Amino acid sequence: MVALPRLASANPQAVHPSRNGTWTESVAGDPHGYIYLKESGSSAEVTGHYTFCNGKIHGTNHSGVLTGTWTQSWPCGNARKGSGRFAFRLISKGNEFMGTWGYGSSATDSKPVPDSWTGRLQSLQVPGSTPVKVGPWSGGWNETVSGGPLGTLYLLQRANDSSVYGFYPFCNGQINGTDHKGVLTGTWSQAWPCGGAKTGSGRVDFTLNSQGNEFTGTWGYGPSATNSQPSKNTWTGRLQSR
Repeated sequence: MVALPRLASANPQAVHPSRNGTWTESVAGDPHGYIYLKESGSSAEVTGHYTFCNGKIHGTNHSGVLTGTWTQSWPCGNARKGSGRFAFRLISKGNEFMGTWGYGSSATDSKPVPDSWTGRLQSLQVPGSTPVKVGPWSGGWNETVSGGPLGTLYLLQRANDSSVYGFYPFCNGQINGTDHKGVLTGTWSQAWPCGGAKTGSGRVDFTLNSQGNEFTGTWGYGPSATNSQPSKNTWTGRLQSR
């Protein structure tokens, strides 16, 4: 089977952000590592590569829909051929994509396996490439919630954009919010029931320090960013990487 990237779905909509970045990929429902995409600043051309079978893609972005070709080493995995076509559509404010793939001239003829190819943006940076400018919230943060460490919170904010998207491994959580002069307000959601939470969603309110390397904040259930009882409502983070 061809390992191509997939993004999870969420509220499809027309978006215009760059496809630059590192994405986790899922092909035919199975995770296959990362796909690295770079979009030309002066055109709609997108190039990329993925680690499975030394794969490469080349395509063109038309109003949030990326179409093009994939190639990879062959024979490798259980692929019928070593090349074909794909079609990806950006969703979730450009932080995820969903699409299909196929062999030869088809972007859907992937039999005998499903033709789905999805991905979720993990970083706005591509290893080995010139770093891109990002917003102050973008990066991996060592998070502590209600006084207990919960691993890494990954936040994504493009330069000159107030929208902030994020995710954390605990209970497959997500953050969606808006930055206003270093104050991030928005929502959290996660799998439920999981981790003893009363519900699976609520609100957050984070404030960045003057150095931009730590934040303090609160969380709560429903429309509240403080009603976390019986847990403490604190949520803090320390920047680990951009």
